[in-house]
Amino acid sequence: MQRPISLKLNEKYTKNMSAHMTQHTENPSEFFQIAQISNDPESLSKALDFLYTHEPFCLYLIGNLEKFGPIPTDHPHSGNFFQVSTNNSITAVFCACNSGLVLAFTSPPSPSSDLFDSILSKLLNNPTKILGILAEENTAQHLLSSFTRRFGEGFRVKFESFNELLKLNDLKLNCWEAFGNTDQDGQVRFLRAEDYPSWLELMTKFQEETQIASDPEEMQVSIFEHEAGLKHIWGYFDKKGGELVCIVRLNSCTRAGGCFGGMYNKPEFRRRGIARKLMRQALSDCARIHGHGHNVLFTSETNFSALSLYHSLGYSKIGRIRISFFEFSS
Repeated sequence: MQRPISLKLNEKYTKNMSAHMTQHTENPSEFFQIAQISNDPESLSKALDFLYTHEPFCLYLIGNLEKFGPIPTDHPHSGNFFQVSTNNSITAVFCACNSGLVLAFTSPPSPSSDLFDSILSKLLNNPTKILGILAEENTAQHLLSSFTRRFGEGFRVKFESFNELLKLNDLKLNCWEAFGNTDQDGQVRFLRAEDYPSWLELMTKFQEETQIASDPEEMQVSIFEHEAGLKHIWGYFDKKGGELVCIVRLNSCTRAGGCFGGMYNKPEFRRRGIARKLMRQALSDCARIHGHGHNVLFTSETNFSALSLYHSLGYSKIGRIRISFFEFSS
C-alpha cells in the first residue's frame, strides 16, 4: 500500500483556480468566497447559526467547533474551520481535522464543481495530510469528484462506507418516560478511567470490523478519561464474570442533542438483547442527565441487525453519510 503524501498545489493549478475565482467575481450571481472562521464571536456565531440550521447532518462539525474552536489544538479532532459564502450568506462549512479527516457540509442545491475545486484547493494548502472525508453523501461525492479531476489516476479510494443517518426525535418524551431507569440488574453503567483497558479491547475490535481509523495511541487514554468524566461512555457488564461485553459512546454533542457511535457487542454475546438494553439506558441518560432532546447516529446500510435495532427504538432515516479514505501516488 502506498504511503499517503502531504500535497501542495502546483503553480499551474493555482493560476487555474485564480482564473475560476475571477470568473465568479465577474458574475455576482455565482460569486463565492472561502474564508477561515476565526475566534471572533460574530464569526463563530454566524458559522454555528448555519450549522444548527442543518444540525442532524452537522453534529461532528458543531461538536468539534464548539469544543475546540476554529483553530487547531493538539487534539486529533480539532482543525482549521472554513466557511463558504455566496451572496453574503454562508452555504458551506468544512474542517480539515488534525487526524486527516475532512468534515464538510454544503446546503442544497448542489454548488458548482468550481466551488468544490476551490474547497479542495484550500484543503490541499492546509498543512495536515488529507486522508479521508466524512460528509453527507451529496457533499462527499462532489469532493471526491474534485479529487479525481485534480489527480486523475494518482488518486485512489481505498475504503468506503455508505451509511444510513438515523434520528430519534423527542428524546425526553419518547425515551425517558418510556425507558426510565432501565438498568435494574446493575449491568449497565457509565465507564470510568479504570475501565480503559477493557474498553480499548472492544474498541479495537470495533475498528477492525468497521475499518475506521483510531485516534493516536498516545492520546487515546487522555481522550477516554476526559469523555468518561463527562459521562459520555456506557458499558454493559456480564453478570456472571463482570466482563465488559458491549459499549457505546457519545461521539459528539450539541446544545440540543447528541450523536452515538462506537457501538460494539462481543460476537459471543450477540442476539441476547444486550445492545438494546445498553442503548435504552444510554438514551435515558442522555435525556435525564445531558438534557438532550434528540439523538442521531449512522450505521452501514448493510448492517441489517443494527438497523433493525435502531428502528425498533424509534429512529427514522433522514439521509445518508458517506465515509471515504483514500491515498495518493507520488
